[in-house]
Amino acid sequence: MDDRIVLETLKKAVSAPDALDELATAAKAAGAWRAWTFDRQVWFLRKYHRLTQARLAKRSGVSQRRISRIEAGDDVKLSTLRTLWRALGYEPLVIPDVIELTRKPRPYRKGRTMSPKTSSLPARE
Repeated sequence: MDDRIVLETLKKAVSAPDALDELATAAKAAGAWRAWTFDRQVWFLRKYHRLTQARLAKRSGVSQRRISRIEAGDDVKLSTLRTLWRALGYEPLVIPDVIELTRKPRPYRKGRTMSPKTSSLPARE
């Protein structure tokens, strides 16, 4: 193969948009990032920065096994997430999102109310 062809091929490969960059742009535009769970966010940011789990573990101080479990969907402490995000160069911002909950009526007995003064227990003698 001619050196010129190899050089042109390499230039095309380097200038081609990164798949993760495209995914990040699409996710942000669609508002999908908000819907991603923490495990997906950690995985994506690690991949985006081209880090292995072992390299992120070394950088963050969180074990590689723990990172693997987090990315697999295991429960994680917020402090551990903060440590991982900071190791990736991000400061976490936790914003509570409104979820629709239907409130069930309390099961009061018809015509009776319970208060500290009124009790269904017999009076002491």
